[in-house]
Amino acid sequence: MQVNASGVRTLAAVVAIALAAWMAATAVPTGELARYTGAALLLAAAAALLRPGPALLALAAVLIAHLFAGVERAGGPAFSAEELSLLAGWALLAAGATLLPRLAVAQQRSLVLPAVLLAGCALLLALTGQRHAFHPITRSSVYVPMADGTQLAVDWYLPRGLPDGEALPTIVTFTRYHRATAFRFPFNVLFSRSSGNRERLAAAGYASVVVDVRGAGASTGHREAEFSPEEVSDSVAIVDWILRQPWSNGVVGAEGVSYSATAAELLMLEAHPAVRAIAAQYALFDSYSEAALPGGLVNLSIAAGWQSMLQALDRNDPIPGLAGISARAWKGVAPVNGQEKLLQRALEEHEANRYIDLAAGAIEYRDARVDGRAGFLYAPAGRLERYRDSGTPLLLVSGWADGAYQLGALRKFRNRKAPATHLVIGPWNHGPGAVTDPCGGDLAYRGRRSDLTLPFFDHYLKGVDNGFDGQPAIRYFTYCADRWSYAEDWPPADQQRMLFFDGDTLAAEPPEGTQRHRLEDDRAATTGKTTRWRSLVAWQTPTRYPDRSDQAAHGLAWTGEPLDQELVVTGHPTVTVTVSSSARDAALFVYLEDVAPDGTVTYVTEGQLRLLHRATREDLYADYIPVRSFFRDDAAPLQPDTRYRIELGLYPVSYRFRAGHRIRLLLTRADADNFLPLTSGAGAPLHIHSGPDEPSLLALPVESAGLRRWDRGD
Repeated sequence: MQVNASGVRTLAAVVAIALAAWMAATAVPTGELARYTGAALLLAAAAALLRPGPALLALAAVLIAHLFAGVERAGGPAFSAEELSLLAGWALLAAGATLLPRLAVAQQRSLVLPAVLLAGCALLLALTGQRHAFHPITRSSVYVPMADGTQLAVDWYLPRGLPDGEALPTIVTFTRYHRATAFRFPFNVLFSRSSGNRERLAAAGYASVVVDVRGAGASTGHREAEFSPEEVSDSVAIVDWILRQPWSNGVVGAEGVSYSATAAELLMLEAHPAVRAIAAQYALFDSYSEAALPGGLVNLSIAAGWQSMLQALDRNDPIPGLAGISARAWKGVAPVNGQEKLLQRALEEHEANRYIDLAAGAIEYRDARVDGRAGFLYAPAGRLERYRDSGTPLLLVSGWADGAYQLGALRKFRNRKAPATHLVIGPWNHGPGAVTDPCGGDLAYRGRRSDLTLPFFDHYLKGVDNGFDGQPAIRYFTYCADRWSYAEDWPPADQQRMLFFDGDTLAAEPPEGTQRHRLEDDRAATTGKTTRWRSLVAWQTPTRYPDRSDQAAHGLAWTGEPLDQELVVTGHPTVTVTVSSSARDAALFVYLEDVAPDGTVTYVTEGQLRLLHRATREDLYADYIPVRSFFRDDAAPLQPDTRYRIELGLYPVSYRFRAGHRIRLLLTRADADNFLPLTSGAGAPLHIHSGPDEPSLLALPVESAGLRRWDRGD
């Protein structure tokens, strides 16, 4: 029997067309990439098998199926420009597949390469365009006027096809870093303006709102200070605006990362009755001691990196460090739909924004005022009574390498009266995208915002009985143990191990005689350029501390004996030292480290203090370690021939020292890559004293073996 080759080709093409139409239609509601890929390739194959006329009919059949599915999904012809460009890409793909074999047969080789490029570009357009064209979410934008005439740029996202009259709980975010980014062509086709977090919120049944705060992004006005009273008042007005929208059911939550998280907490302190839950991730409590001037020393990442980033964003310029294709793709903040002229006015008003020049020494004290504004008192720690009295459910998330923000999260936990306070501290830096466990491990996972926030919001905004309120108050990861643990209070460690300075050893007993150690002002000491402090600005840079065995040459080190069994330190290690100096001021950096049997030294945690700021205060807020004043009136220069007893709390951590390893404590006078050096006291040595009556020592909070554990499957 003779087989008709033309008939076989036609039959194969028809089957391919049917499969392509089915895959396209079923992919539309979910935006599933694999189905779009299969549909596009099947369509190209069918077009290659058919003559030009039937190929065009095949293309039309698939596009019609696509369009019908989209209409059904959206409840009407709600197609965005991105969706139309996607369909155009499919058409070009089919055209290229139709022409390519004809050109090859006709030996028109000069046209083959353009046809291949046409088909390839169309495939890229079709497959990447679907990323944001067909996910189940719609974006709208508008300017919302404030009482003083400032116009805030607001975007809101809804599940696509939300029926008229159906209302949802809303989650709002206030950002300093542009609520949405505009891209240049052709990147505006390839990239989506909405984040994956927005898509997951929509899929979970939430409306979400993102706002450029006043004087930032596309919003008008200018900024006198970060977290100003006017900005907090704006957030309340935005909640009132949300309540007037037809898609709002009157229940509001707020969330954010970093700046946005603090803005959400400040909204919480306004006690708006519609605001029912707050998820604050990687957020500060005391902006002076946790971000700008830890220990009273200028944090270069904030003083230089963060300020440069803010100034660039306010000018609508690419942020420093953005280069190559990213810089060419970036166009600036996305304007409110149809309001490009108002965006230009907003950018002109941003020129009046005020910034604190930390690097120039404009700020030394917590109560310093710049242009009449006391900027550091606008953070949550400056509104302590409201923070204590707030009963709004609060989820706090941080990482052990999140600058000093994990200290801020624990301070919030300590100062809250409300039982609905939940805290998670993981193996992360300033965001969940980078794992910082120096030992790795299967449970040291990269997280997503919604992994933690959605169960929290589902319980407190929707009333879902998912047991969230019955979980332990605190969950934390232990470095080099590959395990998660939980506790109802902090710190969970129930023992304390004291190690005393004796010669160059950390000993179990104080020294028998008096000792004096000379700590030189070596400005070459550093923790490197990929530290916990850098992550506050360069959040996409992994936090990695190199082998620190060479840093002992820049300071003083005390090392313990090899451990006969593992030791889990969880909490706030503290160092108590007696110091003296002929200098009027000095910086002291303290590092807890892990020495492996091969001599490799691993960073564990740290603390620092400008000795001018050694005074403590008990009335600022409750803490687990001494709270420094940092007020101008409490600053006191060192006096010659005078000894000072200093108790310095290190940043909290949970870390397992393995058997056979040794504990090392290193003291230096500088961290060249992360903190601005002091100009006063340069060159004068700092003396560390230790003896039987006044020993210098390290106190470690140690876990017993009986604490309960959990893992991601719990």
